[in-house]
Amino acid sequence: MRLEITIPDELVEQIAPLAKASGKTIEQLIIDTVSSHQQFVAEIESAETVAGIKRGLESKQAGCGIPLEQFKQEMEAKHGIRAKEEV
Repeated sequence: MRLEITIPDELVEQIAPLAKASGKTIEQLIIDTVSSHQQFVAEIESAETVAGIKRGLESKQAGCGIPLEQFKQEMEAKHGIRAKEEV
């Protein structure tokens, strides 16, 4: 996929020295930066997922929460619905 963007002159002036120092074109430096940012975001999301799982396990170990079957029974009774049977 090809995408064309316009980079403001002020930004080009700021990143041109960095591109030159790294032996890259401005375009390649921007591509590398975006790619690195995507990886960083993915790592943060993964870390947040792991932290959520850890919180859940800690909560269970602390005796919080209820078994799934109990939850399903309570929701069925409260809302007058039946949970879909597993195949």
